[in-house]
Amino acid sequence: MSSLYKFVSLAMMMFCYLSPESPEVILPDPDPVVRALPGFELSCSAMGSPPIYIALIRNSTVLVNETETANIRMYQEGNYSCAASSSYGTDIKKFQVVFTGKIGNFRISFGIRN
Repeated sequence: MSSLYKFVSLAMMMFCYLSPESPEVILPDPDPVVRALPGFELSCSAMGSPPIYIALIRNSTVLVNETETANIRMYQEGNYSCAASSSYGTDIKKFQVVFTGKIGNFRISFGIRN
């Protein structure tokens, strides 16, 4: 085997191998304060080497624990965390939910006015 062939083979093996990546939480909005109406659906996902377990947490209580994406309808304001973990590491992003209004505080009228 020539030394050039060995070098090319080694280089190809190095480029083909992808090192495992620790999870990184992805929230739809990077702002740590989420402003929305009550009942909105929040999604939390992560990038990295699978499998990745994702949990939505409020006051040390796990509300949702999923793989790939965790979804929850928000009905309580407060401080939340999204945690992603795998055998390669853990990432946690904290955010606050603040409601900007109330469901049912609007009125829609149909008809003809004189």
